[in-house]
Amino acid sequence: MRLASYVPGAAPLPDESRFADVRWLLVAHIVGVLTFALVGAFQFSRMVRARKPEVHRILGRVAAVGGLVGGVAGTAGLFVFSPHPEGSPLLTVIRVAAGVATVLFLVLGWRSAVRRDFVVHGRWMMRAYALGAAAGTQAVFLVPITFLQGPSSAGFAVGMTLGFAVNIVVVEWRLLVEPWMPAPGAQGS
Repeated sequence: MRLASYVPGAAPLPDESRFADVRWLLVAHIVGVLTFALVGAFQFSRMVRARKPEVHRILGRVAAVGGLVGGVAGTAGLFVFSPHPEGSPLLTVIRVAAGVATVLFLVLGWRSAVRRDFVVHGRWMMRAYALGAAAGTQAVFLVPITFLQGPSSAGFAVGMTLGFAVNIVVVEWRLLVEPWMPAPGAQGS
């Protein structure tokens, strides 16, 4: 919706004034995160990794660049944009931590791939993707919280934090129960 509101002639969204001076940063965040979320989802297919490793490498680079752009732009935006009406200093710290962790996990994943340690690569990328995809999980919490108590800073902080936390806990649990396995025939430790 945000990107569509930037098309000439489209009606601006109600909170547009928060982003008016640095709209490009928000566009970079949205495009980066969308690229990361959509292209990154295909990276977890064992079939793609096994049968089309070159496709996995190309899409992985596209997804990683999208994640880096989205993570850096989103984190920078927390310091540049006017505060969210329901934001709080604690939530800002949590969002900065999630943005920095996403970028760090992507860099560590890339480094592991360069070293051909594909097991570690996959683990870091799963963590990065979990944080990058947290917006969907946040909505699962924010909708009922807002419905039950109305808009509030506390409810917004709880919903946002739960989205990040649940995604990371699920990934860590998954990695404990069934450790990440590379495509058949791939090198790794």
